[in-house]
Amino acid sequence: MIDARTLVAQAAQSSSMPTEPKQTSDMIRKLFLLMHGAYGNAFMSKFATGEKDGRGKDKGIRAAMLVWDAKLAAYPAQTVERAVSKLQEHFQTFPPGLFEFEELCKSLLPPKIVTFNDYPKLPPAKDVSHVQVTAVGDNRDWARRIIAKHEAGGRISQACLDIARSALRYRNEADE
Repeated sequence: MIDARTLVAQAAQSSSMPTEPKQTSDMIRKLFLLMHGAYGNAFMSKFATGEKDGRGKDKGIRAAMLVWDAKLAAYPAQTVERAVSKLQEHFQTFPPGLFEFEELCKSLLPPKIVTFNDYPKLPPAKDVSHVQVTAVGDNRDWARRIIAKHEAGGRISQACLDIARSALRYRNEADE
């Protein structure tokens, strides 16, 4: 069984091994450069650890760039560029965090156009023209016809059904 001390030693050893750092996209490098230029250390100090990698770069900033790169890869470059242009409007004093910047990107995506083809087709309506209702002559026969059509399987909107039920309950309560 491996104890915690051995695991810590192995982790420390593997983290100090020289490996080629993963590369971030040009878009993220430019974004971090712009954020540093606009907000100075208020942006970069969020990520800086002081620990340098083999190329002399701060490991915390490199890790943050990788995270931002992975998260913002879901957005087209034009959307990220538009979000950058909106920074001054939305974040004048303090730089945005990743989730705030992502929300800004989401708000700038073009609206999704939904067509009727995106919805499932409803089954054809049942023929309820044969449904007969005996007229009572109390000016609520319309409600009886609606409820009878509904009970026969016809398509009746919920609002229309509620109004018909309400009309008939009102009559029944008034008679009692």
